[in-house]
Formats: sequence, C-alpha cells, structure tokens
Amino acid sequence: MQSTADGSAGSSNKTQFQDNIQRLTKVWAAQEANRLKASGGTEDAKVYMEVKYEGKQNGPFQGKLVSQGTIISIDGEDYVENRVLIKP
Repeated sequence: MQSTADGSAGSSNKTQFQDNIQRLTKVWAAQEANRLKASGGTEDAKVYMEVKYEGKQNGPFQGKLVSQGTIISIDGEDYVENRVLIKP
C-alpha cells in the first residue's frame, strides 16, 4: 500500500513529466518551423497543431500535404491512417 506522501510524489512526477513533454513539443515545433523556413519550402511542409504535413511527390497522395501514417486497429484489423491537408 502507498502512503499519501508516496501518492502525492507520484502525482507530482506525472505533472512534471507532462509539463516537460509539452515544453519539448513546443521546442520541437519551433525548431521544425525554423528548419522549414531555412529550406525555403513554403508548400513542401507545414506544421499544424503539432502534426507535421509533408508534400508527397508520388503515390496516392501525390501533390498533397500528408502526415506520417499511424497504424490504427478497427474491429481487430490494422489500417494506416494518414491525415491530408488541402485548401478548400
């Protein structure tokens, strides 16, 4: 059994961990934005809500800004989820 002191220390560690993750995510986004500006590619890649979208030169998403694929499972079957950024 944990004492209340151990429980509050664990809660404090979780809070500190989440704060560090948020801070590092902001740093990564700023670095990525600077890297994209330096490459001169305004349409080659974009970052929105901490998701990086890159231009694809071939395949089914040719000419579109697409995020890195994420594997998801629906009804026991695996799929790759891609997010596509398009202008209306």
